[in-house]
Amino acid sequence: MSSKVTAPVQTLNMIRPSPQRLLVVLLVVAAFLAVMHVVANVVNIEYVQAHFDLNEEKSIPTWWSSVQLGLLGVLLLLVARMESIRDRRAGRALNVGAAMAFYFSLDEVATLHEPLELALDRFEFVPRFGEGKGHWMAIYAVAGLVVLLLILPGLLSFSRKHTGNAIRFLIGAGIFVLGGVGVEFLYYQGYTYVILEETLEMGGVAVMVWATYRVLEETTLVFSVADDSLAGRRRSQEPGGGGRESNPPETESASHRF
Repeated sequence: MSSKVTAPVQTLNMIRPSPQRLLVVLLVVAAFLAVMHVVANVVNIEYVQAHFDLNEEKSIPTWWSSVQLGLLGVLLLLVARMESIRDRRAGRALNVGAAMAFYFSLDEVATLHEPLELALDRFEFVPRFGEGKGHWMAIYAVAGLVVLLLILPGLLSFSRKHTGNAIRFLIGAGIFVLGGVGVEFLYYQGYTYVILEETLEMGGVAVMVWATYRVLEETTLVFSVADDSLAGRRRSQEPGGGGRESNPPETESASHRF
C-alpha cells in the first residue's frame, strides 16, 4: 500500500519545478512577449500584430498576464490554507490577497476598470489625469489602502515568519504597481510606454509568484517533517513497533545473561 502511495508523490516531486527555475521561465516568457511586441510593430503582418501587440486587449500577452495572476491567486490560496492552521489572521490576509489576484486576473481579460471609469465620469470630485481620464486609479488606490489597513495585522504576522519571502513578494508588488499605475499615469499624461508598462507588470507578477511558491515549498516541507515525526512517535507506541516499549524485555534478558 505504501509503495502505491509514494510512487505518485515521487513522480510529482520529479516534475515539480524549483522556485528558481519557475522564476526563470516566467521572466523568459515576459521577455519573449516584449520582443514579439517590437516585432509586431516593425513587420507589417496583421496576424502578428493582432496576437502579440501589448496594447491589444485580445492578445496572447493579455492572456498570459491573466494566467500569471490566476496562478498567483491559486498559490496564495494554498499558502493561506496551510498558514490558517497556525495563524488564522495570516490565513485570512492571504485569502484576501488571493481574491485580489483573481480580480486582477479577470480585469486583464474583461477590462473591468473601463466600465468603472465611464460610471465615475459623471462625478466631478473624482480625480482625473491627462485628458480627463484615469478615474479608476484613484478609486483603486483608495480601495487598496482600505484593504491593506484591514489585513495589515495578518500580513505583519505572516512576514515575521517568512521575512525573506515577504520582502521578495513586496518587491514584486512594487514592480507591478510601478507598471500598472506609475507608467499608466504617464500614459494619461500623453506619454506612451506600453512595452515598459506591460513588461513591468508581467515581471512583477513573476516575482510575486516566485516568492509565494518559495513559501509554499518551505511550508510543505515543515508540515512533511512534522507528519513524519508524528508518524514515528505513533509507530514507537505500537506493540512491536521497535520503540521503547519493545526494549524492556530485551534489557531484561540481557540482565539475566550478565
